[in-house]
Amino acid sequence: MDDLDLDIYRWMYPGGVFSMYGVDPRITTSDIAPHVGLTRTAVWARIRQWERDGFWKGLRVHPNPTIFGEKIYRVEIPVADTVEGGNLIDELEVVDGILGANISFGDTSNDKMVHVVVLRFTAAGAIEVDRRMRVLRRLSPTGTAHGPWIDEVPDVTRTLTALDRRIIGLLVKNPNASLTQVARLLGVTLKTLVRRRSALLDAHALFYRPNVDWTKHPSVTLLFFCWEVADVDRVKAAVTLRFPHFLHFPRVGVGYMGEAYTANDWFAGLVPAHSPREVPVLVLELSRLPGVKTVRPEVSGPSRSFHRWANQRGAELLAAAQEIPPRRVGHAGLSTTKGRGRAPVPPSS
Repeated sequence: MDDLDLDIYRWMYPGGVFSMYGVDPRITTSDIAPHVGLTRTAVWARIRQWERDGFWKGLRVHPNPTIFGEKIYRVEIPVADTVEGGNLIDELEVVDGILGANISFGDTSNDKMVHVVVLRFTAAGAIEVDRRMRVLRRLSPTGTAHGPWIDEVPDVTRTLTALDRRIIGLLVKNPNASLTQVARLLGVTLKTLVRRRSALLDAHALFYRPNVDWTKHPSVTLLFFCWEVADVDRVKAAVTLRFPHFLHFPRVGVGYMGEAYTANDWFAGLVPAHSPREVPVLVLELSRLPGVKTVRPEVSGPSRSFHRWANQRGAELLAAAQEIPPRRVGHAGLSTTKGRGRAPVPPSS
């Protein structure tokens, strides 16, 4: 994987801006190609190579937790090293509502290497949060779990109908099926499904997240930087100019170990470094950018996504929407891309 691959990955996100809520499945290879200087066929060929390498495993669809009255919480658990962190991540499968976890290391607010497992879970109220935190403390090597802190999740801006719930449930169950296949399962026309899914995406009712394995490319280290800045727009322009493959990560909430910040004070994102030895050089370059006061890198290590929660909630949505009777329709000759290029995520074979 090279910088061009990282650029293709970046432009799977709306506006080329990284988001924890995932990519936009409506973006096609034709949309990506002009941003990276390749033809749509060349972009498609690279994505297919990601599949062969075992890096790209398609997409996972997650419903918005607020549909179920839940919020997303972030917790940080100190670990001795990446081995201990990896063992902890393997054990997180037993935690209800767990969404994902990764090992983060390299906090420059002090001179020592800090290892933490950063994880996220969903819960609907104080009792569930307390129950999950007790489990996490038992799993923690030191008995310590910092947090929880609430992650910002956009509200669903659409009143969901029974058909909407069936669509979300089937997309969760079959995230890499073609829309034609999903439409047949629903008993609606492809045009109806495309229109409804687009409305659900715009209303933040569901999120498409890349299912990727960064361990297949150990030479690529993703650095998560937070900058305390005087002028966010000025720093964004300077960073993008200096680091063309920069992935902007707009975020409001809490930072390392719960440190509070707002979008007006901090600017965060991912900068690719192909060797840990490049980290000090990148920190120095970033600290010299106009308007930057503080640079704090967190080198992202091994990560894992957990899909049990999404699968359970998807099944609940399907079960709750069984009152819609299916009707048989034809789909011959219909295409969702309308000649604009392939969707960047090929269906699973």
